[in-house]
Amino acid sequence: MSRMSMKVTRRRALTIIGGALLAAATYLMLSWPFKKEEKKVLPPREGRKNPYISNGRPVVVVAEGGDGSELVDRAIERLGGLDKLVRSGDTVVVKPNVGFPYPEATVSPEVVAEVVRLALDAGAAEVIVAESAVRGSDTNYCVDRTGIREVAEKAGAKVIDLKREGSRVWIRLPDPSLLGEVEVYREVYEADVLVSVAKMKRHVDATVTLGMKNLIGAFPDMWKGYFHNKGINRAIAEITAMLKPDLVVIDGTEAMLEQGPAGGKMVELGIVVASGDPVAADTVGASRIFEAEGVDEPWSIAVKVPHIVDAVKLELGVSAEDEMELVKV
Repeated sequence: MSRMSMKVTRRRALTIIGGALLAAATYLMLSWPFKKEEKKVLPPREGRKNPYISNGRPVVVVAEGGDGSELVDRAIERLGGLDKLVRSGDTVVVKPNVGFPYPEATVSPEVVAEVVRLALDAGAAEVIVAESAVRGSDTNYCVDRTGIREVAEKAGAKVIDLKREGSRVWIRLPDPSLLGEVEVYREVYEADVLVSVAKMKRHVDATVTLGMKNLIGAFPDMWKGYFHNKGINRAIAEITAMLKPDLVVIDGTEAMLEQGPAGGKMVELGIVVASGDPVAADTVGASRIFEAEGVDEPWSIAVKVPHIVDAVKLELGVSAEDEMELVKV
């Protein structure tokens, strides 16, 4: 081997060794903070005890006839008022269904605005309207195009695009659970009061999307896909157990029938459903969808919706008609 070859070989060897040492040092510097910090996994959100109980049964109110804000007023007043749930100084998070930029696929702005006003009137220090749209969609565009931001801010709420502004925490249910550990937006998890304000719609995978399914928007996009892959119906029940919404308001002023969630047959039902029991609220909402579709025995179909069945098994609420106090106003 010539001297020139030996010099080149040594130079290359030194270059390789130096590069490897630099890469190792860089890796250690970058990974050191993360090795020191252990992932903290939190228990499910506690939620508040349902204050809307009559004769030992959860109350579900169906308000009929009127515009969105009037229906919300009547439903919550008959339920017992938000002052039974909201305490002075609370942070109330309203999670609306604004997953798409199409008004027909999203909750009515008037319904959201009235929930905000009632929460502030009940003593809330702050009301946050928090959403993350469906995977790949721009939340800000959705809340702007559907008019949600304008009316919510006018009513006194702060509107947050969770994808851009939200922070995350890890959460899990006690074993056995399907989902294991998942990330949820901290702003929703730490709410003093969590209100799920849903649109009354059909859903191609989940049969219906109502108060419980709406909670998927409280999780980052990657986890939304994970829920579908693991089994959407059980996932809906488990995320409800994780977040324990304190109040469900279902906007049925106009309902999406036959297919969804982005588009379907739109029918004006002129109703709002409200309850502190998410399972009972969703059962009533589902039964009204099936009734509007002309299904025989709509209640018997509603109680068989898979995620409602799973939610009952997890003792998150009731679905049997004789186990709830159903009131129409």
